[in-house]
Amino acid sequence: MADMNGSGTERRIFVRMRIGLEVNIRMKDSMIGRFRTRDLDLGGLFVEAREVELYPNDVADLEFFEAGGRSGGRMFRVKVVRHASDGVGLTFHEHDEDSLGALRDLMLAAMPAADAYATIAAEPMRFGS
Repeated sequence: MADMNGSGTERRIFVRMRIGLEVNIRMKDSMIGRFRTRDLDLGGLFVEAREVELYPNDVADLEFFEAGGRSGGRMFRVKVVRHASDGVGLTFHEHDEDSLGALRDLMLAAMPAADAYATIAAEPMRFGS
């Protein structure tokens, strides 16, 4: 299967969903910025971020914000896997079951009820870094 650019092999385990959430990205105790997700799954996300100084293999900390701009209270370690002109592709890195459970809850809250149940509740939890 081709990737979104029409080349290579698709390596995603989960189906990516279009979910726009606000996130903060920090790297080495410095704030990189506040951005919006374009899509998200339990394995990673794409963040819309033009002219951002993040490159493949960089590791950063990401914090999600709930509706109304309230912090989700949980930081996720992410690794940059793709840098594009419109943003960066990130994978969740060094996570645990509690973090993935919190991510699943965040995704469920951001989606319409019927879509959320059919899409997320049916996905198996897989772990790796």
